[in-house]
Amino acid sequence: MRNVYARCMDGHFYLVNDSAHCPIDGSPADAATAVIESGDIRADVTLGTLLEAGVAARLLVDVMIVERPDGSDVAEVLQPR
Repeated sequence: MRNVYARCMDGHFYLVNDSAHCPIDGSPADAATAVIESGDIRADVTLGTLLEAGVAARLLVDVMIVERPDGSDVAEVLQPR
């Protein structure tokens, strides 16, 4: 299972589901908006499929795809230190 995270303006990476806003500080992320609009949030998502779905390459620097075992817990936010 893969999950798409986007980096907000304050540097948090948050799980992209249906909101383009960071759950910690509410700041938006253009990358999250583009991923949501592309409709390519699925189990086998890659940077390539996001490009094919119309996400601009310049926005992919703020996208992280994390692969994890099926059924494992998903972190909503990743905070860099």
